Amino acid sequence: MVTFVAAVVFFLLAHVAAAASTRMPFHVELRLSRGFAALILSAIGFFVLIGWFPLWRQIFLVPNQGEDLLLQFILVLNGHFVADFLWLAYGAAAYGSRPRVDLIVHHLLGMVVSFASYRLGIGYAMICVGLISELMPVTTGLHAWGQMRNDGRLENLAARLRLGVLVGLRLPMWIFVLGMVLREMWTAPRPEIDSVYPVAVVTALALIALDLYWSRLCYQGIAARTATAGT
Repeated sequence: MVTFVAAVVFFLLAHVAAAASTRMPFHVELRLSRGFAALILSAIGFFVLIGWFPLWRQIFLVPNQGEDLLLQFILVLNGHFVADFLWLAYGAAAYGSRPRVDLIVHHLLGMVVSFASYRLGIGYAMICVGLISELMPVTTGLHAWGQMRNDGRLENLAARLRLGVLVGLRLPMWIFVLGMVLREMWTAPRPEIDSVYPVAVVTALALIALDLYWSRLCYQGIAARTATAGT
């Protein structure tokens, strides 16, 4: 619980610091501070991917026994989610900002999956490895940095990097996980993790749907920028 509370405070302070130092519109400040948070989370993801790599053949879906460090990472993740919700509520109250429904769905999904992993005793490693997907909001933070500096080239680069992360990393990763889970369910299910298969399948499908939606928005944004630059 101490880790969770500390994470909420830390990520809230990151939001406050971005707002105090940039004096940009709320949505730009939010992208910048979320980019900073995503950099930390993606670093955790790569750390776990390297440290627990031998578990890949088991899709990183293994019992959580004796994985206190992974639990701490899960608490940090959920502290980030709660901090984002609190800051979104502040933005709505103070500036009339309308929180993005897709972002709320993504965060709620993460919290539900974290709770399911805790209750079922399976999946901390999979959730933590999945944090490498946070490279996408890192590019969003880079885009906000470009906006703050009025640097169109940096904004264009960030948009292309975001699309690259979506179609080159996130979508292939979720599709791979879904395929591995379905293959295992049909060919050699593990009785000790039977309870987590439905959660893994639904989560992978939801993440694929979200990333397809974000890929479409990103592509449309790049196309619009290209058309504007050509006129």
